Amino acid sequence: AGIYRDTLSTSAGCDSFIVLTVTLNPTPTTPISRSICQGQSYLFNGVNRTTSGTYLDTLINSVGCDSLITLNLTVNQKSFKTIDATICQGQSYFFNGFNRTTAGSYLDTLLNASNCDSIITLNLTVNAKSFTTINQGICQGQTYSFNGATLSSSGTYFDTLQNTNGCDSIITLNLTINQKTFGTINKSICQGSSFFFNDANLTNAGTYLDTLVNSKNCDSVVTLNLSISNY
Repeated sequence: AGIYRDTLSTSAGCDSFIVLTVTLNPTPTTPISRSICQGQSYLFNGVNRTTSGTYLDTLINSVGCDSLITLNLTVNQKSFKTIDATICQGQSYFFNGFNRTTAGSYLDTLLNASNCDSIITLNLTVNAKSFTTINQGICQGQTYSFNGATLSSSGTYFDTLQNTNGCDSIITLNLTINQKTFGTINKSICQGSSFFFNDANLTNAGTYLDTLVNSKNCDSVVTLNLSISNY
């Protein structure tokens, strides 16, 4: 840049002074920093850019000179997260705006710190309740301990515990009270004879008792009325 002079001759043979003023316009450089998400693109210099890097383009500015544009492009990645959750039958797990009650894989898409997709996968397991039935018989006068109580009456009773999966284990007790049975034997023997009863040979008149076990494994009380006949 500067002022330059030259002297020529005109057609009439006289001096012709020429003054040249030269101005150098600067070449501007414009940096652009842009971020996109994985799977997106950025149009620059006629090309859709999808990879992080530095890209150049040259345009013409208002004074007809080169205008250099530098693009610093960053491609931010998506993020992924997996949640493994377990619930019991009858419970629910809130995910993506819904109360989930069925086992399966569910997806939700949020925004991560880079404003790109954060894809969350929920693997939901639903453990079942367990059921057990106890059919129990006891004898009249006995008791049965269940769910912290001492039971002595026939009926159906319930208790809820936890199974190995931490879910309800429902126990049903069907309790039956089996009755004692009673039998009477009226026997007459001759004087000098004997009657075998309750592991003994009886020779005297009287009432004797023996306790056996009936078909329900309860007491069967047998009463013997023994008489001695002189005839």
